[in-house]
Amino acid sequence: MPLALTGGLQVIAHYDFSTMPTPDTLIIPGGQGAPFVVQNSNTIDWLTQAAKKGTRRLASTCTGAFILAKAGLLDNREATTHWQYAHTLRKNYPSVKVNDDAIFIKDENIYSSAGVTSGIDLALSLVEEDWGQALALAVAKQVVVFFRRSGGQSQYSPLLHMQAPQESRIYASQQWILKHLSETLPLEKIAAHAAISPRHFARLFKRDTGHTVGEFITCARLDAARSLLTSSSLPIAKISEQVGLGHSENMRRLFTQYFKTNPSQYRQHFSAQTSLVE
Repeated sequence: MPLALTGGLQVIAHYDFSTMPTPDTLIIPGGQGAPFVVQNSNTIDWLTQAAKKGTRRLASTCTGAFILAKAGLLDNREATTHWQYAHTLRKNYPSVKVNDDAIFIKDENIYSSAGVTSGIDLALSLVEEDWGQALALAVAKQVVVFFRRSGGQSQYSPLLHMQAPQESRIYASQQWILKHLSETLPLEKIAAHAAISPRHFARLFKRDTGHTVGEFITCARLDAARSLLTSSSLPIAKISEQVGLGHSENMRRLFTQYFKTNPSQYRQHFSAQTSLVE
């Protein structure tokens, strides 16, 4: 019987999972069908048995973590899922140590990843584990993705939480700020560009974003700095100047405050310079 996928495509299975040999690596996908799989005792029992019979590693993408959790395979382990479902995973399976921000997580032989594209990051890391960096890089080039985002990176930019609604007058100002980060950005200058008095602009900004103008600018500059650290070979001093943070010592201080690491360590850990072009 054809199986309908989320996007409307249909697939025909050639084997029943119950007769399939014990796999070396088993990846559980997420999606709208995950809640139904969780309720299927036959599937959960088979998954539990596969783990016991010698499957070398198990992994999940997105809400596939719920299936691993239902099978008891995430008990007392750290795991992640898409940030929208992290609270539900934590609530439904309190024995799981849910990290709602990581791109992917490895806890011994159990892997879990956040959303759709983070599954690619996880898959590339599995290829690298088995076959080395050279082959993983070749695969990344073939499918035209960056190699590699490390599992510890954040799922989302903190700027998303500071974004004003598009219909707000503040939204346009935020886009203008992002294009002028290298400049000095006093409140008076930003408000003048928006044709609003500084005092009223500050009130509107706080109302529509929940943050002050200064907090947004600092966050935007740090976000831009993080991007340049992982995608370029620019010196840290040059990056700090380019994003408007001034002296590199100021950038180092803010990185330590916000990310609990310094720019050099961040670059070393999350560098994506080995990407599509050598």
